Amino acid sequence: MRVILVPLGGNDDCEAALAAAYTMARPFRAHIDALFVRPDLLDAIADLEGGAPEVLASVTKATTAKWDEYARRAKEAFDVARANADAALAEQPIGTDTLTSRWREVIGADEVVVPEHGRLADLLVFAGIGSGGGESQQRAFEAALMRAARPVLLVPPDGADTIGQTIAVAWNGSAEAARAVAGALPLLENAEQVHILTAAGSHTDVELGQSLAGYLGWHGIVCDLHSLYPETGVGAALLATAKELGADLLVMGGYGHSRMRELVFGGVTRHMLGHYDLPVLIAH
Repeated sequence: MRVILVPLGGNDDCEAALAAAYTMARPFRAHIDALFVRPDLLDAIADLEGGAPEVLASVTKATTAKWDEYARRAKEAFDVARANADAALAEQPIGTDTLTSRWREVIGADEVVVPEHGRLADLLVFAGIGSGGGESQQRAFEAALMRAARPVLLVPPDGADTIGQTIAVAWNGSAEAARAVAGALPLLENAEQVHILTAAGSHTDVELGQSLAGYLGWHGIVCDLHSLYPETGVGAALLATAKELGADLLVMGGYGHSRMRELVFGGVTRHMLGHYDLPVLIAH
């Protein structure tokens, strides 16, 4: 894991996202790209076509000031986190034995820019998604999950002291779950404990976990198997079991279909977004 992208919206979740990113990056001496996406004001003004010049000027000034403040807060959080992590600033690769980071500010639509940049990262990190965070960050997360083709780490608003020492993997044999496992493989290899959770269902046999354990065994990863028989919902059962096992990271596939802003998640994913209180690595 060499490149981690952290989209920042200038809200209260910046600190948690950056802290988690540096926690993930440190064992790999990885590089962190902090990305702030500023909307194109010309698009906003175009929506007001026909308005009085003084109205357009007022809207432009107010909108610019708002995004200037968001950018200032995001950059301040980045500077503090970088200093705390003792990470070097680097615009270009400088080797694989140094923790590095870079600030990037791009103009465009976040649901377009974030997936484009995310495709050249090994992991994207978001904090506070699903807990009332900013609309811009929510759009960026949805777009990243559906279109970046990379795993996304969700961090609770309060952050996490550790990530990846004890990992729970939600496994149902799906393509999405397989992508999540592939994306998490460097973390699984470094973990102290790995648990495989398989929830029985109409399309899932709990014995599937044995096949994943065999695959991970070829990578030198020893796993404990757990069969779940949920009485309420799979998402709730996965979260509860992961916490009971002391997991500080849950790895799972994310399910959904979208026309972007009309994104509809599957039941398990939707439950996770509304209730997760530990880091979740999710892939679509």
